[in-house]
Amino acid sequence: MSLYYCNKITDRGCLAVTHNLIKLKKLSLADLYQITDTALHFDREGDGRPVIDASMLKTMTELNLTDCNRITDYGFASIITRCVQLSSLTLAGCISLTDKCLEMIRTNPIDPTPGRIVPKQATLYDRLAKERDNEEKQHTLGDDDNEGRSGSSMVSLSSSSPKKSRWPAIIPNWTRGDKLMTLNIAYCSNMTDKGVECIAATCKSMTAIDISGCTKMTDEALRLLATCCSCISNVKMAYCHNMTDVSLHHMAQELWIETLDVSHCTRISDVGIHTLVGRCNGITELRVSWCRHVTDRSMHFLAKECRHMQLLDISAISNESITERAIDRVREFNPTISVVRDSHLHKKQSKEETGVPETNNGQLEDM
Repeated sequence: MSLYYCNKITDRGCLAVTHNLIKLKKLSLADLYQITDTALHFDREGDGRPVIDASMLKTMTELNLTDCNRITDYGFASIITRCVQLSSLTLAGCISLTDKCLEMIRTNPIDPTPGRIVPKQATLYDRLAKERDNEEKQHTLGDDDNEGRSGSSMVSLSSSSPKKSRWPAIIPNWTRGDKLMTLNIAYCSNMTDKGVECIAATCKSMTAIDISGCTKMTDEALRLLATCCSCISNVKMAYCHNMTDVSLHHMAQELWIETLDVSHCTRISDVGIHTLVGRCNGITELRVSWCRHVTDRSMHFLAKECRHMQLLDISAISNESITERAIDRVREFNPTISVVRDSHLHKKQSKEETGVPETNNGQLEDM
């Protein structure tokens, strides 16, 4: 089911879908900016059916939450607890998510504290909700104490209620994420190398990852992915300004790359391209637009090594850096290759070929 761009849908509509279509396998909630964490939790007050609580989202294999920017780590806890069959997860543009949501993939959603009776419904997101309420109460008590009491009494109040660990302990035999093959966390700007470390240790079957726009990630993230997830063959890391040729070196050493997007990674140069194509000569798509340090030297490597490439995007690279002569050499060795020098023009031509109509303002609609 796809609810893409039906942006009048709120939590109420999403709850109707998740609570009644219990055998749903594919669900797209892309661009539903009104939905919150409530849409992903079981509605105990409004529904309350035990069978729904037990089977909700259990058969889900593909979930798309693109641009659902009100979804937080609290809502993601329900996803990782219930969606045990996920093979494709898209969280692009969910700017409220942090490394904690990726950490939950390898943590136990049930409180494993020994010697304590834990109700069946006491899951991770229930704990988060309770701790969030406690923090609000403590904050309220602190404000009242400032008005009517001295500073010493506040110290005793805070010391009498120490904070507990916010997240459950990591256990080695947890199997969440073992079936995940495609992960898209593009433009989740709060995610860092720490989050990648969590998924790299768990998602061993992953074949495609998109970390475009994650500007806080560095070469260490690619080292972890290349070392732990040996099945990855499709990588998108556009606009990751901290990435350097070292990332391409890690991929060349450990992975077999087929499609790669390093657009706007301004620290990528000929050295990294040479290292990568020397080991991964089966690349079919390479996007290096706005990589101003890529020159004719890289074109020489591509012409010599990559005979099966279908798309080469070199948009916004000057004719002085990459000359027409170098491009002709690439086409000579690979006559079927499509070379893009202007990505906007290429996008327009592609849509004209597919017969996409224009809007009233003269611009082409995005599919």
